[in-house]
Amino acid sequence: MAAVRAAVAGVLIVGAFALIQVGLGLLISSYDAENADATGQSSARVGVNSGGADSLAPWATLGREGRFFVSNTLTDAAIEQVTGDPAEVPVRVYVGMEQGQTPAERSALAVAELDRVGAWDREYLAIMAATGTGWIDPDAINSMEIVTGGDLTSVAVQYSAVPSWIGFVVDPATTQIQNDNTVNAILAAWRTKPADERPELILFGESLGAFGSQSAWPEGSTPAEVTTEIKRIVWIGPPSQSRLWKQWQADRSAGPMWQPVIGDGDIARVFISDVELEAAAPPTGPTITFSAHPNDPVVYWSPDLLLQKPDWLDAPLGPGVDPHMMWFPVITYLQVGMDLISGGAPPEVGHNYAADAGPAIALTVNPVGWTPAKTQALIAALPTLSYVTG
Repeated sequence: MAAVRAAVAGVLIVGAFALIQVGLGLLISSYDAENADATGQSSARVGVNSGGADSLAPWATLGREGRFFVSNTLTDAAIEQVTGDPAEVPVRVYVGMEQGQTPAERSALAVAELDRVGAWDREYLAIMAATGTGWIDPDAINSMEIVTGGDLTSVAVQYSAVPSWIGFVVDPATTQIQNDNTVNAILAAWRTKPADERPELILFGESLGAFGSQSAWPEGSTPAEVTTEIKRIVWIGPPSQSRLWKQWQADRSAGPMWQPVIGDGDIARVFISDVELEAAAPPTGPTITFSAHPNDPVVYWSPDLLLQKPDWLDAPLGPGVDPHMMWFPVITYLQVGMDLISGGAPPEVGHNYAADAGPAIALTVNPVGWTPAKTQALIAALPTLSYVTG
């Protein structure tokens, strides 16, 4: 009888696994179809960007988020209206997931596109690590273009078409491999340029983009090692298992888990709100800016929750964390896990970082002549400059 029960249980487990695989396959196929759909998208404003007439990355296969990205570059006039200073027209490079069979092929195409548009002659080059769908936050790229005065080439590479929470739970390795390839391919090309002529490098990653781009450095890396060549880094809403975020939280020199002091706090700083970002003193050297809300389930959902009470439930609790929340084995893991797929949180709550990108980028890049007044002008302008995606 026991053997029969075991056999039945085995069949049920295999059947359930098969159903899950079929369901995931159908879900991924639907997102892939949506990614290919160019309905309502126009290439009229692409110019020299990827997807243009001379581009090595054709418009048709850029993917839906890629097409939004390259067709909404800010004009020099729009930038000047915010900063009051003369500006240049920025350039956007994007490689869709269908435009290369492997991460290495897509990264090589990104470098070829950077060569084509003359990216190495610009003042800045920003690597924008995409989320699971290939999305780049309009406020983030618009902020990057405004703060740099348009003397910027930005580059992003798509690796999937599924929402970040699916990618993080089902296939976290894909974003890690792609971002590792992309960052290191760009660094290899950058190193061949004259040191006094090549652009200053910036890295931006949000959500799954923050998770993936941290994989460009080996475990055990210090903030000083991470910023040896890329001296301006912004990571917003990093998932709990992000390599450097997880390591530096655990090794913090002071502070609670939700706002750790990393090393001496000179290079890497953690902010928990847009208010903190706006009030912070500008960096004096290489810098890494984390923005992570204490009540963001993406930042704090971890397998450790299954059997271990997390540090973030110890006093003092972070702002926005329910003071009545208690930890229970398995239950808390499932509870926070369900919050991963919840949407519609207001700004500065959970995984909504709509108000953080502008001040985080202004603080981190901080070019000569940038002022707090310009940061406020940037924040005020962003809602009028945003564009529809998805």
